[in-house]
Amino acid sequence: MKNKSYQSPAKALNNAGVCSLKLKDVVAAERYFMRAFQFDPGDMATNVNLARIYFDRREYERARFYIARV
Repeated sequence: MKNKSYQSPAKALNNAGVCSLKLKDVVAAERYFMRAFQFDPGDMATNVNLARIYFDRREYERARFYIARV
């Protein structure tokens, strides 16, 4: 992530978030997805994953923000 010439940091961060979810580490997953969002706010997968996390937490307004971006 520190390498400025890396072409797709958002994709790598999103993949790390998905792996974290599989390991049931939602806190780490949210952190990865938020970093991915900072690199590419229009990425559909990142927005869906963030919406899912917030929906599961019953943070419906936050979930709505991210799902509306899809």
